[in-house]
Parts: sequence; C-alpha cells; structure tokens
Amino acid sequence: MDEKGERKRKSFSGTTKAKVNKKMTDYVAAFNDALQESDESRKTLKESMTHWLQVFKFPSVERTTYDRCECTVEHQIFPLLGEKVVGDITAADLEEVLNYWMGEG
Repeated sequence: MDEKGERKRKSFSGTTKAKVNKKMTDYVAAFNDALQESDESRKTLKESMTHWLQVFKFPSVERTTYDRCECTVEHQIFPLLGEKVVGDITAADLEEVLNYWMGEG
C-alpha cells in the first residue's frame, strides 16, 4: 500500500517459476529493509500519526470527521502508545490497546 493506504500492485516475470519466486523474495526483502530504514519508523507514534492526520486525512475528509479522528487518537491511542517508536510497535501492543478499551466498555 502507498502512503494514502491505497493498494499498489507489483508484478514479476521470468522464464521459470523459480526465477519469479526469487525476484519476489528479493523484492519483499528489499522493501522490508527500506521500511525499517525509513524516517517514520524512528518517530514516535504520536509524531507520525499527527503528521499523517494533518497531511493525508485532513484534506480528504469533512472537518467533523477529522475532528473525531483527532479526538480519538488524542484520548484513546496516544495515552497508551503515543511515546512508543513506530518501528518498535508489535501486534501485542495493538492487542493490549484493544483489550484495554474493550475492558473499559
């Protein structure tokens, strides 16, 4: 997916299935390396998500929708994960947030 969350399609071709599989594996490995090296992965979730809201969400939704999203992250996500570095967030961290808020009702 790109920065806006839209799906991007990548195709591979080769003379044998093994060559195509190798190309796909190499591409995925390079993509993951680039992702880990990106600046966003070193920022805190609060910095990264605030930037994303302002740059990508604000221009594409109604003002009330943006306000609701901003309020949600400010009061429900940032208190639990806001200071955590994006590259260090795991599925367990997200599960912890979901369990916390489900427990709150």
